[in-house]
Amino acid sequence: MRILFEYRPQSYLPEIQAYRDYLQKFDFVTTSDTNEMPEANPKDYDVFWRFMGMARFQNADVVVHEYNSLSTAPFARFKNFLKKRLNHTPDFRVFLNQQVSREFNFNDGVPSGVRDMGINKLFYQPSLCRKTFDHHLVYMGSLTKSRNLTGILEHISQDKHGLKILLIGEPEPELYKQFKNCAQITFTGRVPQKDIPQIATTAFAGLNYTPDFYPYNVQTSTKLLEYCALGLNVVSTKYAWVKGFEEARKANFFWLNDSFQGFDADNLENYAFITPDVSDLEWNKVIEKSQIFENLFKEIGLKT
Repeated sequence: MRILFEYRPQSYLPEIQAYRDYLQKFDFVTTSDTNEMPEANPKDYDVFWRFMGMARFQNADVVVHEYNSLSTAPFARFKNFLKKRLNHTPDFRVFLNQQVSREFNFNDGVPSGVRDMGINKLFYQPSLCRKTFDHHLVYMGSLTKSRNLTGILEHISQDKHGLKILLIGEPEPELYKQFKNCAQITFTGRVPQKDIPQIATTAFAGLNYTPDFYPYNVQTSTKLLEYCALGLNVVSTKYAWVKGFEEARKANFFWLNDSFQGFDADNLENYAFITPDVSDLEWNKVIEKSQIFENLFKEIGLKT
């Protein structure tokens, strides 16, 4: 069986490599993606795995639609409605979590599975734990306007709070221009994933700064999972998904309020953090638990 995964360069899709690694245990499966084979024709493969988007036409024998996120503003729910109504009917669907599945609420009888985010093995490195730190905070991920980071960076830039932050990722030009000369804020730019754990663990805590509005507030935070795997303390905005994660994992995170009151170096360093064990969320374990491939193979009549 040959499976082709649709690579979308505008999206961060660590699940593609995780899927390909997991599928190596099935000796009847070979995999490719459209990044390494941009001229690949889906019709030449047994399964075409798409990350949605819009897809009006069926262009392979077996098509999987994966909804690894909800649509973003503006008009997020209307975009979800269009995807539900206008996308071609696939043979199988995969959803990020139950909330994403409920939001789309497909009722056409197509079989589906749920596969939450996992953590790359690179982030499980206890040897990187430190007793001294160069930064109070590290932030990994999107440095775009939609993340509303300006307010918290302005707070950190004030000497009276005693905070320093490390930003890992490619910032939007306006954000970089505004804060590039601030001594409390360090930009790394884009770095190879293999180097991120070494760099991130120079900080005392990981910052999960997620806006409390749809759809961000109901989706799994990959960066927070990675902070936990690294053994970092967690500082976060408070919203539905992260509150549920903290409670379920018996963790204790430092919560930010809208005015950042009490958010300073002294309070951070003296807070009773509890970082949860997330060893069960390594990618292979997450995919195996989801059984998405085993269920797909059954649906198309293959024995594993």
